[in-house]
Amino acid sequence: MIKHIVKLMWNQKKRNALIIAELMVVFLVLFFAVYFLSDNLSRLLIPINVDDENVATVGFYTNDTNRERVAKLYPALKAHLKNLSYIEGVSYSGNSVPFDESYNSSTFSANGIDLVFFTRFVDPDFAPILKMPLLKGRWPEAEEAENWPRPVVITEDAGKILFGEKDVLGLKIESGRDAGSKKEYVVTGVLPRYKQSDYGNAEPGLFTVGNPKALNSASRIIIKVKRGRMAEFFSHIETEIYKVVDKDSWFLFWVNTLADMRATANASKHTEFYTRTLISAIVILNILLGFIGVLWYNINLRLKETGLRMAVGASRRAISTQLIKESLVLGFFGIVPAIILILQVYLLRVFPFETNVFFFSLAVSLLVLPSLLVIAAWYPGRLASRISPAVALHSE
Repeated sequence: MIKHIVKLMWNQKKRNALIIAELMVVFLVLFFAVYFLSDNLSRLLIPINVDDENVATVGFYTNDTNRERVAKLYPALKAHLKNLSYIEGVSYSGNSVPFDESYNSSTFSANGIDLVFFTRFVDPDFAPILKMPLLKGRWPEAEEAENWPRPVVITEDAGKILFGEKDVLGLKIESGRDAGSKKEYVVTGVLPRYKQSDYGNAEPGLFTVGNPKALNSASRIIIKVKRGRMAEFFSHIETEIYKVVDKDSWFLFWVNTLADMRATANASKHTEFYTRTLISAIVILNILLGFIGVLWYNINLRLKETGLRMAVGASRRAISTQLIKESLVLGFFGIVPAIILILQVYLLRVFPFETNVFFFSLAVSLLVLPSLLVIAAWYPGRLASRISPAVALHSE
């Protein structure tokens, strides 16, 4: 049967070559549509392990160049805010506020492997306020903040890259290339995969805990507000801060809740995700309708052949089955070169594909396109098989 179908296709090679080229392009478009949707969805499925309920943030900076005075003001400000009746907890954070796009990165190494970490500086109250769960180990104590090797908490994906399946607690990683700049860090805790926002990538992360008494560069405050007292917080926080620091040299540039920051960060991403979903649905629908039109046109050109086959006893089911098999053979010759091209792009790292998402998208595309071909061939084949042989032959 397949040999007969290939022979029929060869007899119409010019027309079928165009269909094969179209199928190749369509498979590429379908694959990338599925990939980008799957990539966004896979990011959303990774939980962001922070509790943003009743948590506010304050962004500030100072132009005071007296580092000793600034260093004294940090613990004084924190102590003052913690004593307010509507506040449960206060934490300084350099660049670790969730849903804020600010971050630092640095290269660390272990076992001969170099890995770029997203580094985050926090104080000891950061994790309790955001209820960040550790998979194992502990957060460093404030008294350990100046020790060397410096105690750090890393994410589980970073641990697996550097140490495989070993227990990473107590193991050391290094930063710096030469002896003069090289520093050692010891792992005291492991976090689940961590990302800065719902649509963000879960990058390898490293958290260092600073001693509140030695802070002089933090620019964010995370504040846990008592339930039902957020309005009171917003109406008084600026006044309370300026009771401790000088208004002429300390400046607030935002006061917000984590929930609002999350909504703002997600707003544009939601729109982008829904737009991609809609475009992908339209693409798939157009593919289906386009193939139905192309195959129906081809079938109309072969009415004589159809009539002759039915006149010599071919059943309606046989006619419809043949047309479906022909479309799948065409699909095979269109999909194979497209897969070869996609694999070349992946293996040569021309585009930064996420491996798991790549192969998932490839598998979905391999299921979707043949399914669309079956549907597209079945409907016009069903209509053609219902035409009387006499009518089909007469039309020729």
